[in-house]
Amino acid sequence: MPEAPAAVMPSHLLTVGVLSGGEGQRVGGKDKGLIELNRKPLIEWVLQSISTQLPNAAVLISANRNLKQYSQYAPALSDSPDYQGPLAGVAALLERCQTEWLLTLPCDCPKLPPNFGEKLAHFLLNAKDAKAAVVNDGQRNQNAVSLIRKSELAGLREHLNSGGGAIHKWLATLAASTILFDDWPAENWNANTVDALQTLIDE
Repeated sequence: MPEAPAAVMPSHLLTVGVLSGGEGQRVGGKDKGLIELNRKPLIEWVLQSISTQLPNAAVLISANRNLKQYSQYAPALSDSPDYQGPLAGVAALLERCQTEWLLTLPCDCPKLPPNFGEKLAHFLLNAKDAKAAVVNDGQRNQNAVSLIRKSELAGLREHLNSGGGAIHKWLATLAASTILFDDWPAENWNANTVDALQTLIDE
């Protein structure tokens, strides 16, 4: 199914942060974002989907290796040298974020729903006092696909300094809203193997 044009969103409102700092345990220790699929690194598929759905958004990449390669695509920053988990990447992205909101996306999410930009724009333009929101696939929250206000950086630092690591536990402290995509199943949000990624690319 071809992706629909994204809703127009003010460029000052949103930065997309791609989380590429995993250890790649399910892909033989490789840097997942740089695995080639149909002659193109996975990060390029992710960025292509972002540019289709959220063309006005700034983009950052959080990684803990191969920063030079990633910097060819967007500003790349190191999250942590010792794999402290996705929240360390979120903190690094919020630190550099220059917009009111940060959207986090894992690098194993190469396709977005055709109405992704529209739904996000609707939420952000009506967010009022919301601190965060998380995507739900109809079965469970996809915690790595979240919207977070820049103003929550200080609270995230405190959470990490106190030993907190699980992203879902931190989002719970923010009373994160839910953005429902029940026609876009879990495997589209998080493909953990090369075969699963290839299937998404080929669809």
